[in-house]
Amino acid sequence: MPRVTSSPRHLATSSRLPPPRIPQLRMEAQAPPAPVPSATDETDEILRRIRGQKGVIGILIVDRYGIPLETTLCSYSSVEYAGYLQLLTRTAQSTVREIDPEDALTFLRLRTEKYEIIVSPDRGKLLVVLQELNE
Repeated sequence: MPRVTSSPRHLATSSRLPPPRIPQLRMEAQAPPAPVPSATDETDEILRRIRGQKGVIGILIVDRYGIPLETTLCSYSSVEYAGYLQLLTRTAQSTVREIDPEDALTFLRLRTEKYEIIVSPDRGKLLVVLQELNE
């Protein structure tokens, strides 16, 4: 049986394709899209306004698992407040639903001898504001 060999030169010339033609793109000057304010910018603005209120000691945002997401308190205090207030808020929400199934907890205010703690639950998160008593 005769041996058929093909040279690389033969393969290169027969299978060579012309280089692809790249169309020229025309770039027209366009105005950049207007920046869309993010939820973070809006949240930062709200937190800045709350922080500016008289008597505010700290602010805490807690996720549904009781983990602090944002805080102005030290880490130990943040974890402590987050855990206890998450549990208290869930209990209060459950109590409100037991009393009236069509109602929901929107705001919780606690007053101690030293502080006032304001809790606002919303979409699985808690906004907690710790402030001095105004007397």
